[in-house]
Amino acid sequence: MTGTVESGLSAAEAAARLLTDGPNELREASRIGPLRLLLEQFKSLFIWILVGAGVVSGFLGEALDAIVIFAIVALNAAIGFYQELNAEKAVAALRKMTAPHANVRREGALKSILATRIVRGDILVLEAGDLIAADGRLVEAASLACVEAQLTGESLPAAKSLTPVSGPEVGSVTSVLVESPDLCPRFTARVIRGVKVGPSPFWLRKRLETLGVRPISNVVDATNYVMFECGQPIHAYDLMGLAEQRLVVRKARQGEKLVAINNKTYDLTSEMLVIADAARAV
Repeated sequence: MTGTVESGLSAAEAAARLLTDGPNELREASRIGPLRLLLEQFKSLFIWILVGAGVVSGFLGEALDAIVIFAIVALNAAIGFYQELNAEKAVAALRKMTAPHANVRREGALKSILATRIVRGDILVLEAGDLIAADGRLVEAASLACVEAQLTGESLPAAKSLTPVSGPEVGSVTSVLVESPDLCPRFTARVIRGVKVGPSPFWLRKRLETLGVRPISNVVDATNYVMFECGQPIHAYDLMGLAEQRLVVRKARQGEKLVAINNKTYDLTSEMLVIADAARAV
């Protein structure tokens, strides 16, 4: 980080980073009305195959089969509609939580700036009741607790404490760009060094096999275990294998393909959300 905790960034460095990284704000996608959101649930080829099967079953006099098939289609549409509607509400809630202004330390002085002009490396100065305008790590704190109900659902404030961090600033090593905030309001990354990839311990392999998941390696298996245990999907990537060493959360491009960890190739459609590097879905 250029500058120190006491002085903060220089005006020139802050301006250069703002030009390079862009403003500190959620990109607002065009709003989708409820009717269009509902119709989006029927764009999948699989859904139309089910509809066709239901129609054929009806013509053949298999009324029960037809009812079950159409019930599955309707349930799938309802669940998808509910999830996407909640995603839009979550993004709207995050925007309401965003602070319009923030106090930062620049060139040794405390300045109030628009929150959209915060850049990597800025020193934020918080007071009781402030909205936090950007992700960051603590360098100084005393009895700090944050209300995170909108993000985590926790009703009580979460205590925060200083955690020693060594090595370069994460933002200087990698970055995350969310191009579809309506589908993924928040995506964060951490860089872990010195990881030795190898087989998972026996207990972990057996638990994954019980769930029908093939063990692959300690790194991949750990992410799958967290997903099943906590309901929170996480992903591990080889940083040096990513184009430009960065991640982009976006919708798949028409005709794009994904080579999965099982070495199978999958065709992606434009309504799918993918995690990609600078060149391809990963």
